[in-house]
Amino acid sequence: MSAAARSKRPSGRAGAREPPPDEAEDQALDVEAMLQAERAKQALSQLEAAQAAYDELAAEHRALQERRRHEEREARELAALFRREVAAKAEALAAAQAQLAAGGSALEAAQAAAMHREAELRTAFEAERQALADAAAALQAQLDALADWRQQKESTTAESQRLHAENGRLAEAAGEKVRALQRRLYELGHGHDGEGADGEVPRSGHGPRPGSSASEGGGGDVSLEADLHRVLVHSRRVEDEMRHYGQEAEELQREMQALEGERAALLRDAALAGEMEAQYAKRGTLQAREIRDQKSKISTLEKGLARMAADFEAEKAALQAGLRAQLADAAAEQHALRRLLQVRTKELRQVRRLAQEVLLQRSDVEAFLVSSIQQVRAEMAAEAAAAAAGTAAPQQAPGEGGAEGAREAALAAGTSGGSDTSSSSLGMAGERSIAASVLAGSIGGAAAGGGASTAPGVGPMDIQQLSWQDRERILRLLFAKINRSAAASQRPVVPAMARTQALSEAQAEAPPSLPALRGLATEAGPAGLA
Repeated sequence: MSAAARSKRPSGRAGAREPPPDEAEDQALDVEAMLQAERAKQALSQLEAAQAAYDELAAEHRALQERRRHEEREARELAALFRREVAAKAEALAAAQAQLAAGGSALEAAQAAAMHREAELRTAFEAERQALADAAAALQAQLDALADWRQQKESTTAESQRLHAENGRLAEAAGEKVRALQRRLYELGHGHDGEGADGEVPRSGHGPRPGSSASEGGGGDVSLEADLHRVLVHSRRVEDEMRHYGQEAEELQREMQALEGERAALLRDAALAGEMEAQYAKRGTLQAREIRDQKSKISTLEKGLARMAADFEAEKAALQAGLRAQLADAAAEQHALRRLLQVRTKELRQVRRLAQEVLLQRSDVEAFLVSSIQQVRAEMAAEAAAAAAGTAAPQQAPGEGGAEGAREAALAAGTSGGSDTSSSSLGMAGERSIAASVLAGSIGGAAAGGGASTAPGVGPMDIQQLSWQDRERILRLLFAKINRSAAASQRPVVPAMARTQALSEAQAEAPPSLPALRGLATEAGPAGLA
């Protein structure tokens, strides 16, 4: 029940009593006025104290709200920073993993093609080292940021604990004040009820009503009580929020521990990456050394190859010069030989033409001599055959059996040779006369020489008594004298070279069993005997 209701009940009961006498009315009014004034002073002082307490609580409440907003803003900023740090760390981790994978693949490719891609290997190695250095610097910066964030988190946690303790103290103080105010209000309400029961209430229409001031005091107490209730509710809400912030701080602490674990893992990865980088650096140093050795070998081989190429080019130039000189000499010689061949061909044609004319112009005497020589050769061959077959058949006298057959063959050959040339030699009377005179002189000279060479008392030699070798020699002597007589009487028109070549060709065209014979020398040259 409120204080206004309690103050109204006595006044109602007082109004129900009978009015006091007139003499006591002034005294009651004075007492009532004094009491009302005292109550008003006390209520005013209490109201001022309550207003001051309320203002102080409102100021503290505003400060707490401002601090709460500041803490909420800091919490939001910390949460956003944490999210950004987590995202950046995830990106950095993915980038580091991608860089490590790219570096591994690049190093494998560089190992596979180190001799062929020296520049690419060095570029990739430098790029990878720079990337790892940047990653390490980024990780160090992140670690520094995490350390700063941890310090801020610790300071925030300490501040939150301090605020929580201060909030508890403020809540206890506010509770004590509320309880004191409640006790005070209760005492004030209980005292008013007692005085209303014992004292007298003035009549209506004279002076202020006792219930009106009491109702005003009761309304102020109710509003103060409602404000205190709101302050307590807000304090509990702030306490709940602080508890929620404490839970969030614990969650952030757990996340901080998880981040510390990730930081340790990243540090291990960075250490492994550093070791791998050192190994890659050692391997790169070895590869650079091998590359230098290979380069020196390549330069030596290139120099040797250049010297060999220069020697080869010089030798090639010398050979080409020699070959050109030889080709020039061969071309000149070929040209000279072609001209000589043309001259020789022309001379050969002329010699063949002249030889053909000579063969067509052979005389009867020459044909007789040729047939005689062929008959002599046949007789010689027959004697050789008879001597070889002497054991199988009885020996015959010389010139009877084989000589008869050879003679017959020679006569047949001479007849045929004479018949071949008789028709072409009818117009050569001068040459026949020369040949006849030479033949007569030769036979006479031979007979005289033969007679002179014999012993005294020996008569002229019969040709039948001569051997076939002597007969061939005599015939050759006759040919030679005829040729000398013709050469002495008339010079040949054909040069000596052409005459020699014609003689060699005539000897080549003769049968294999017969040696080459010289014919009658005329204006066309010596005649070849077939």
